[in-house]
Parts: sequence; C-alpha cells; structure tokens
Amino acid sequence: MKTAIIMGAHSSERVDYFIKLFENQTAKDFTLILVSEKEPETAFDFDFIWIRELSRAFIPSIRKVRHPIFRNETLVAAVNEGVDYAITWDAYQVPHARLIEEHLKYLQKGYGVCGYRKEIQATYDEYVHGETPMTLRDTSQEDVRNTGVVRFCPGNYKWDCNSSAPIEWYVKVNGWSLDYAGGTAGDDVDLGVRMERAGLRFVYNPNAIMWKTNHLAVKVRYAYQGSECNHPTLKFRSSPWDPATSGDDALMEDEYLRCYYDRHGIKRWICKHCGAEGLVDSVHVMRYNTEHGITRTDAGFEQVRAFLERGEQFSFV
Repeated sequence: MKTAIIMGAHSSERVDYFIKLFENQTAKDFTLILVSEKEPETAFDFDFIWIRELSRAFIPSIRKVRHPIFRNETLVAAVNEGVDYAITWDAYQVPHARLIEEHLKYLQKGYGVCGYRKEIQATYDEYVHGETPMTLRDTSQEDVRNTGVVRFCPGNYKWDCNSSAPIEWYVKVNGWSLDYAGGTAGDDVDLGVRMERAGLRFVYNPNAIMWKTNHLAVKVRYAYQGSECNHPTLKFRSSPWDPATSGDDALMEDEYLRCYYDRHGIKRWICKHCGAEGLVDSVHVMRYNTEHGITRTDAGFEQVRAFLERGEQFSFV
C-alpha cells in the first residue's frame, strides 16, 4: 500500500529544510509530492516527486485563488503514482516522528484522519538555526478539537495542514474545488464536508501531531501578484487573517473593481480595467454547497488533470 505526503509550497523559500524534516518518520515507506515554482536542491532519504507549479496558466493575478489548483496538481501526481493514501500538509510546518504512522492506523481501516495542530510562535530563522520546535515559545493555541482520545469528528474539522484520506475519496468528490479564494470556509474544509456527504467517516487522532508556525509570526501574503493591470486595493490586502483588512468580505466595489453576486449568490469581482475576475468571500460558496448538499465539485481534480494533459482551459465563473 502506497502513502503520499502531498504539499503545496508556492513560495520556495527554505522549503528544502522543511521537507527534510520528514526524514525522522518511523513509517519509512512513503513518497513526498511537492508542487512549487522552484525545484528543491537537497537530496532526501525518501521517495520525492517535484512538480512545477503551473497554476498561473489558469489565473495569473490572485495567489490564493491558485491554492486549490496546485493542490489538485499534487493529487494528479498521487493518482498517477498509484497512491492508496494521501496526507495533506502545509509547507514550513514540523511533523512529529510518528505522524505518518498515526495517520496510517486509521487510514488502513478506511477512515479519513484529522491530525493534531499545535501552533508555535517562531520565525524561519529560529527553525533553520537548529532550535527544537518543542522548546520554542508556545502561543498556547491548542487544536480546538483536542479531547486527548481518538474520536469521530465531522468533515468540517478537516484542515489540510494535517489531514488524510484514502485516495479514492479525493477522486470521488473531484478533489479541491476551484471556486474558493481563501478566507473562512475555505477549500480544505469544503473538501472534508463533501467527502463526509459522500460517505467517508473522519476520526480525530491527537497523536498525529504537527507544529504549525503561527499566522501572526509568519506573514502570509495572498496579495495581487502583478500583471499589466495594477490593483492598489488588492495589494493592500495582504492576508485574510490580517485584522487591518477585515477579511475577505471587506473588499467592496471601488474605482478599480466591480463586485456582484452570481446566480448562486456567490460574491465576485471584476477588474474594470483589465477584466480579471475572482471571488470576494468563499463563505458564500460553502453556504451554497451546504444548502444544495453538494458532494462533487464541477471544477476540481478532473479539470486540472485535463489542463495538464491536454492544455485545456476553463472558466471560474
């Protein structure tokens, strides 16, 4: 049975170091699949597949819109490799030595698994200079799911920084939905909910541990990446977690953008100058999916695979 760690790292800064942290795993038979713009230069003692990040071919401007695209890129590679189980992982996080072992305990019984997240206040420099993650200054932000025992949990507890499922379930629901632009009720939670509607049961295993850099310590930038048209509004919005930007729904119509609700009641924007389009608040997508019991997304894994194989293009609207 094949297991894959699938990781998206749009920015390749120091990613080699964090990939290498998986060399401590007690379960040695796994493949790490990474999608990023730059190929890592380090040699690893486990199977490793690098995929060049191609999501700019879909939409070149807003980075967060591209997240479900490059996650689906890793899923395409996992399916092509004949993987049985996929563990989703964020770049720049630290795995416990038994992380894969603990996921496999329940994956092999047919369940999806939500792992334990412990946030730490640390910078990249503190990591790369050798400090042990457990000794770094702790923010005391424990995983809200933690009860100390393995238990069943709903699909909306699935966070892609540390979760897993049999590969057949990712394919069954067509992977990550391309309808998401970040913020609350994002593409990772939606995927878990759709899997649950399709029949997969999730367990929460607090022994599948990861240490996660706190969002306030490591600035996450989902800003406009630049093209022939310059959006000052989007450049200012550096992150949906930034209190100064008030989240996704703070983006309203202005001299640069026209905002509207589509036929599903989902809020979208169009640049008045260059015609680029995107989503304003992904919570509207989650609400629509919930009201209509959506299991399989219309734009996800299959559409990304078609693009990679045949160069097909499709619309986000």
